[in-house]
Amino acid sequence: VWAAVRQLHETGTTVLLVTHETDEAEALCDRIAVMYAGRLVEAGTPAEIVSRHASRATVWFSLPDSPDLLLPLINRLEGVRAVEQKGGQFTVHGDRRMIAYVGAALVQLGTVPTDLGAHVPDLGDALLSLLPGQPARDADVPGPGGGVPGAVPGAPVYTGSEMAGGRR
Repeated sequence: VWAAVRQLHETGTTVLLVTHETDEAEALCDRIAVMYAGRLVEAGTPAEIVSRHASRATVWFSLPDSPDLLLPLINRLEGVRAVEQKGGQFTVHGDRRMIAYVGAALVQLGTVPTDLGAHVPDLGDALLSLLPGQPARDADVPGPGGGVPGAVPGAPVYTGSEMAGGRR
């Protein structure tokens, strides 16, 4: 189906795609309209919707013998909004750019933790924030062990509503 939609797009045909699959919408649609309970709640390109509703990324890692300068260093990095430390476990929240800055800082210190992980928000995260009763994804980004019980840490969980998207 994806190949057929792409082929139609290449010939200049407008396609209206209705889906519950966020990866499909993100890959195939130039613009998306998000509907919930029969009402339009958001519209834009996938990147615009993610930027407006799920712009916060998270990096996590463990350094049991972390240098004393690590926490102040990470707090000063561009794009970092908050740093949590529990013992040797670190969770860093910020915009997408901070992922590169945190990685570079760790390399500069001469250590790259084996459990280094990152969650980059996607369309699924943005759509979750649009559902009534759901926490804003900018305020609640999963880290290690976070998110929905039974879900893969950092993986988006999409619980419903509809998307209609199109390609021109």
